[in-house]
Amino acid sequence: MKRISKYLALILRHKPEASAREVSGFVDALHADELMLVVACECGDEAAWGEMVEQYRATVLSAARSSSAGEAEAEELADSVWAELYGLREREDGTRAGKLAYYSGCGSLGGWLRAVVGQLAVDRHRRTSRLVQTEEPSEFDRAA
Repeated sequence: MKRISKYLALILRHKPEASAREVSGFVDALHADELMLVVACECGDEAAWGEMVEQYRATVLSAARSSSAGEAEAEELADSVWAELYGLREREDGTRAGKLAYYSGCGSLGGWLRAVVGQLAVDRHRRTSRLVQTEEPSEFDRAA
């Protein structure tokens, strides 16, 4: 409910004259079931984590396969996504800090997860592409 209140505050701040119908339409458009699953996961509910992984494992792995050269790389990327979502740090209040906090409920959780996989794949590519050395002489070598 805290997140929904935050979004209502945003919509009302940007449009203070919003009618009850507009506010109701906004709330109705939220993917409430998915948002509540995410909130339960953020609160450390292990049963919710189990449900999340069970429901979205295929989605995450499929997106990882699309962004990877092979099956082993795809599985490694998918595992990294789950680690990022779960959060490896604990906050002061005992909850885990992960990427799940960024899911707003305004779109499907499956679509959001595919975007997270894509972002991690791009980040991984950027890190590894800096380390690749070509065998061809560089422009600097030819100029010398």
